Amino acid sequence: TWIPEFQDVRVNGESVGEPSLNAYLAGAHGVPIIMLSGCDRTIAQASGEALGERVAYTRTKDSLGYFDGDHRPLDETRPLLRRTAERAVTDVDFHEPVRADVPVTVEVDVAAEPFSSADQNARWMIPHRGDVTYTDAELVMEFVDGVERDGETIRFTRDSFPDAYRKLHEILLQIYERGIENLIDDVAEPDAYARPD
Repeated sequence: TWIPEFQDVRVNGESVGEPSLNAYLAGAHGVPIIMLSGCDRTIAQASGEALGERVAYTRTKDSLGYFDGDHRPLDETRPLLRRTAERAVTDVDFHEPVRADVPVTVEVDVAAEPFSSADQNARWMIPHRGDVTYTDAELVMEFVDGVERDGETIRFTRDSFPDAYRKLHEILLQIYERGIENLIDDVAEPDAYARPD
């Protein structure tokens, strides 16, 4: 879900992916999700979770791995998307919002290994802490309020799904920002892109 450091995300005890999380957010505002297009794995995940058969699905590619896919040709995909969208807007079975029970408890299993070295941490986010290496769970506990930790699982409960979604994104962005900063430090060559002027 979103980033590799998220090993699993559970809403009220049920493992869910991005389609379900976004459907719960839309559902909290009374908005149904009626169509989903994507790879075979996305559709399999969504149809086995909160969205189930309430959604018209279109498979536009087959996943061959994390960065690889077998894409359908555009001349096949475009008409397929149009037909699926037409069916989605005319079939009343697709017009029920998906809602999470509230209060909602979210659990996030994060990667166990430290993502950053103490040197990387000192360079960008925590210079006042000296020689410290944080795991993802330690990072979240240090910088995100209102959460609990049990090993590598971060847990919180909120009275509404939009509040829970915001907190989940706060955790996501904390880990993601560190990853981006470290990627820039380790991989990027900003001087190579300097403009002569």
